[in-house]
Amino acid sequence: MKKYVVYILILGILIGINGCRKKKAQVKKIKIIYASNMYPIPATEEVIKRFNAIQNKIEVVHLNLSGTTNEVHDKYETILSRRSHDIDLFLGDVVWVAEMAQKGYILDIDDYIKRDNINLSNYIEGSLKATYYKNKIWGLPIFIDAGMLFYRKDIVATPPKSWDELIEMAKRYKGKKGTVDGYDFQCYSYEGLICNFLEYIYSYGGEVLDSNENVVIDSKEAKRGFEKFMEIEKSDFVPKDIKNYKEKESENNFLGGKSVFSRNWPYLWSESLKTDLKGKIGISPLPKGDKKSAAVLGGWVGMINKSTKHKEEAWEFLKFLASEEGEKIRAIKNGVSPTYIPLYRDKGLTELYPYFKNPEFLKALKAAVPRPVSPVYPKVSEIMQIEILKVINNEETIDQSLKNMEMKIKDAIKSK
Repeated sequence: MKKYVVYILILGILIGINGCRKKKAQVKKIKIIYASNMYPIPATEEVIKRFNAIQNKIEVVHLNLSGTTNEVHDKYETILSRRSHDIDLFLGDVVWVAEMAQKGYILDIDDYIKRDNINLSNYIEGSLKATYYKNKIWGLPIFIDAGMLFYRKDIVATPPKSWDELIEMAKRYKGKKGTVDGYDFQCYSYEGLICNFLEYIYSYGGEVLDSNENVVIDSKEAKRGFEKFMEIEKSDFVPKDIKNYKEKESENNFLGGKSVFSRNWPYLWSESLKTDLKGKIGISPLPKGDKKSAAVLGGWVGMINKSTKHKEEAWEFLKFLASEEGEKIRAIKNGVSPTYIPLYRDKGLTELYPYFKNPEFLKALKAAVPRPVSPVYPKVSEIMQIEILKVINNEETIDQSLKNMEMKIKDAIKSK
């Protein structure tokens, strides 16, 4: 009888365990859609794969949006303006935060940050500030970009400190070691053109908006920066088709051995390790104007769609994207610079990217200057692109261009 009772008890326990297993197996993961246009794709896939593996409640699916930054912005606009929940969270340019928040497209995440004790002091201040609008936080920084000067160490011993030095050295070294050009940068009519343009006017003391959002671009300082930009754009040491250059064209030109100097984002270093120029590439802050070296703050921010049906799940993945582990995966796979400061002491990363441990590199990232912060920034950018292009095409003078920019930007801000 005792054996029979024991048998029944064991059988009951086994049935209970089996039932629990079945219930566990039947737990359906909540699927969320994460949209981005980040290349190379394997970096994004690796982050998603890791997150999906370390928990069993959420399944992240990636929606890859191809196109330039401007084109991707317009795709997001189409989705979010319909208050659609086709995507749950997305990666966006730092300059979109104010616009997206003002339009009511994204969720403020202050309560989540407080609840989960996220230590914001671990993030680069400039990147974190880009997530603020009207004293609320609307996203988390995923990686930081800042314009950098790349150069051929086998041709140039010391990089130029000023734009005038760059001009002199680009002329002198053009043609050395099989090069064709002295310098390349991004001059196609898109957001990259604005980043390059602002680095000149900022370095000469110019601004677009002051701290009170007054439009101040029509100034003698901005004019000096614009003139230096045009001096380089019209020179014979840049590629003849420089007006067609985006990041990829600059990358191909420089890493293809055709240029001595190149302005690009930090990711270019990791790409150089795959080429014959491995070990021959140097990286330094951008040259100075009259006032300073002024790398434009770039980078991308993770934001949650306010209309998502899965806010909690979207937050969990956003938190992972911006975590030490998430940012490290992206840095290794994509070569981008983390916003999470402790990673600049990570041995695995500093061995792969020696410049990460260079105090000057981190200093340059921390000093990066933001683009104008405004909920109508896309319109501001569009106005500047059109006016810069007119000067490049000899349809307008610099003086007239700056006057037009000031007037049109004022109108855009008033109409918001």
